[in-house]
Amino acid sequence: MKVLRAAHVAQERIAVPTDRHCCVYAESVLRIAFGSDLVDAVPPSRWRIFRGEPIWSPVLAANEAGIALEYTLPPTTPVPLAGADHLCQGWRRLPGARGAADPGSGHTFLWHAVTSARGWRVDSTEARGPKLEGLLAWADVIDEFQAGVAVAALRPPPR
Repeated sequence: MKVLRAAHVAQERIAVPTDRHCCVYAESVLRIAFGSDLVDAVPPSRWRIFRGEPIWSPVLAANEAGIALEYTLPPTTPVPLAGADHLCQGWRRLPGARGAADPGSGHTFLWHAVTSARGWRVDSTEARGPKLEGLLAWADVIDEFQAGVAVAALRPPPR
């Protein structure tokens, strides 16, 4: 839940439309929740897949920063840890699926698992900005991402 509180603070700090991009917003939330020292231990490009990093890079960045308890990459279907916050990266279509210039269609979001099957989603898009949704069924959320979902269960933030 501390990550959900940090999401509210991050929303108030949005200065320009690119701050609303899903990866940038998730990185901002984690910076508030866990502190700059941990988040900055990983190069900024690792948090932001639109900068040419591997498709699961936000989840891998959470692990590299030491804020992940565990992570799951496709083809394994992730099961959230009840009571934990999660950083998720889903793909509707992988980059290159429609040709070399195709950027794919993916989305980074945060998830607070009330149970392993239901929870709250916090995400953002450049078009609409941050949004909190819940209580949602995890199966319905990941069903949107036919090309796979990677998930990092986050350790509790220090503050």
